[in-house]
Amino acid sequence: MKAHLPALATLTLLLAACHQAPVSPPAPPAAHTGGAVKAQDLVIVNVNGVVPTGNVTKEPGQTGSASFYLDPTNGDGKQGCNATGNGGQVTFSLASSDPSVIANAGPSSPITGCGSLNARSLTYTVNPNAPVGTVVTLTVSAAGAQGTNTAARFTVQVVAPTPTDSTPPVVTPTITGPQGQNGWYTGDVTVVWNTTDPDSGVTSAPCPSVTLTEDTTGQTLTCSATSAGGTSTQTVTIKRDATLPDVTVTPGGTQGQNGWYTSDVTFETTRADATSGIASCEASGTDPLTTDAASHTAALSCTDNAGNTAQASVTVKRDATAPTASVTPSGTQGQNGWYTSDVSFSVTGQDNLSGIGTCTAPAALTADSAAYAATATCTDNAGNTSAAASITVKRDATRPVLSLPSGVNVTATANSQATVTYAATADAAISGLAGLNCTPASGSTLSVGTTLATCAATDNAGNQATGSFPISVTYAFTGFFQPIDMGGVVNTVKAGSAVPVKFRLGGYQGMTILAPNAPTSAANSCGATEAPVEETVTAGNSSLTWDATAGQYVYIWKTNSAWAGSCRTFTLTLADGTSQKAYFRFK
Repeated sequence: MKAHLPALATLTLLLAACHQAPVSPPAPPAAHTGGAVKAQDLVIVNVNGVVPTGNVTKEPGQTGSASFYLDPTNGDGKQGCNATGNGGQVTFSLASSDPSVIANAGPSSPITGCGSLNARSLTYTVNPNAPVGTVVTLTVSAAGAQGTNTAARFTVQVVAPTPTDSTPPVVTPTITGPQGQNGWYTGDVTVVWNTTDPDSGVTSAPCPSVTLTEDTTGQTLTCSATSAGGTSTQTVTIKRDATLPDVTVTPGGTQGQNGWYTSDVTFETTRADATSGIASCEASGTDPLTTDAASHTAALSCTDNAGNTAQASVTVKRDATAPTASVTPSGTQGQNGWYTSDVSFSVTGQDNLSGIGTCTAPAALTADSAAYAATATCTDNAGNTSAAASITVKRDATRPVLSLPSGVNVTATANSQATVTYAATADAAISGLAGLNCTPASGSTLSVGTTLATCAATDNAGNQATGSFPISVTYAFTGFFQPIDMGGVVNTVKAGSAVPVKFRLGGYQGMTILAPNAPTSAANSCGATEAPVEETVTAGNSSLTWDATAGQYVYIWKTNSAWAGSCRTFTLTLADGTSQKAYFRFK
């Protein structure tokens, strides 16, 4: 079983035997007596301070040490440790790859047993003049009765000597913050301590950073730092004044409205600084203010000893002049200076400085009047009130009253026309009637049908009233004459025959007496009272003629033979819009 030294890196070496018997029990070698070291014994190499990669760093002139021991291996023809018995001894040596840097070392004192209790150490020394960066390989060898084996190797790298330190650390404060005047800071101040020692390094705890957030006339901060070269201390005193001076400007005078003064204005000032004190002050602006001004500023600027500057100012407005006022009517303007609607009044004020604040408007004129006086005043923003302003207006918002007929009915006299007369009047009580016009005018000749007459009355204010009424011109119809019976009688006639429809219109009215598409007929239920049509004519188609001898119109109605066995209503619609009906049964 292998044994190891604690906290030491290990390397392994095999010892080779010159004469190993192929079979057990082995015969002792001829050249040795007294128990020689046999093959397969392990040499355990322990190197103090060696990293797992087998590298060691040393400064020029420094020494190092490596220890070694044997680990017994069985199965090599000799049970147990080959270094025991028969005078068997093992020594260790170090061979340097560059003896000018590190000389060879060894052999060690012999060992006569295995295990860490029988370890041997070898010391090696780095040449004081060895170049920094040189790497030397040291090879470990074990020599015994059976010969010499190389166990392993490790490296030694020459590094620069550690410098010495004879000076204490350097302590430097870094101060950040807004700098004012006369060594004052005008805001938060942060002090950061920087401690450095380029030789051995600072071994003391770092000094904490400090931020001053309150005004002070002087606060001292201290930092100490220690290294191998000693201890040093640094102090710094901070003055902080981040508060502006207290400066005021106060106006005095007769106050009007909306911040305006209506008299001379004077200004009172104060100044103070609690920490660094007032250094200087400068005032500006006219004091007192004796003339009207839309904006006048009185100011005081003070600077404290830290450089903080505060300004106090007040802006005043002075208006001691009254405004003027004017009244303007507003409404629907008619004619001849009359208003034809309610009249409202707007008041316009004029003020060249503070401007108009309010105006007192007259009540609106809502009733007809031939003369209405409206009076108003205005007050400016400073509180000055104007003299009264007045204007006179007249209002007529009432339309004339028309008197018209409800309707006019006349009978066509000739050529489907008639002369129509009627009476129309109007009354305008306020401004008086200017005119009355009707279309068509009384005495006009109108064609048959209904015509809507319209009348418009206008008063002197321009109000207009309109009205209308219907004028109906109709034919003086008489008929139907034989062979057609009227009064609801059903006339019987042979289907397919031509029936003469005879009627009068109060004389000859022209040949355009029928309405478009007239006359017409339509099927109906047959009536009870019947009378035969005694007269029919032969005709190819229906037609209208004028019988000057009889003074009547004759319309030949051509019936349809397919109407046999049915009843129909014959409707004659005239150009005046009236209709006449007759009833027929067809055989």
